[in-house]
Amino acid sequence: MFDVDARFARFLDHPVVEPFLIAFLGADYRHIDNDLYYTYPGYKGGGWHRPTGHVIDGKFICPMVKVFYCITDVGPNEGEFEVIPGSHRAQFSPADYHKRLDLPAQHIFDDVNAGDIILFNEGLIHNGLPNPSQKTRKTIIVNFGRRDAGVWQGYKPLSQTLNLD
Repeated sequence: MFDVDARFARFLDHPVVEPFLIAFLGADYRHIDNDLYYTYPGYKGGGWHRPTGHVIDGKFICPMVKVFYCITDVGPNEGEFEVIPGSHRAQFSPADYHKRLDLPAQHIFDDVNAGDIILFNEGLIHNGLPNPSQKTRKTIIVNFGRRDAGVWQGYKPLSQTLNLD
């Protein structure tokens, strides 16, 4: 989306989010990729997943943080976002949880207002619920990683985007 309009670059160092990125990833964190995400009416849901994050020798490694900038209000039964708090430290796969909606300590974001920001460790098991409403949910998603993290495969900004002044 930065290729379409350079004003989106504001989300790379948002003053509310930047201190958290520095605390979680280090001062030399980097932009990994981004999306302008639409959850249309009739969306069937995303399924539980966590592409990164892992435990090595009992220590959690956080290679990436996701930032959701909510563009629209989302209420109950409008395609909510859900997470399993603490699951970023668990050593189990989310594969068995794709059909469950009653997990222990599960939290559903069903009261999101336009302008809200959801920031979470990519290792946190998360899911987008089906959207049975007639409303489209819009979210800007920007992913950040530690300095040693590479950009996601297939993501390549235009050279003029990388040279913004």
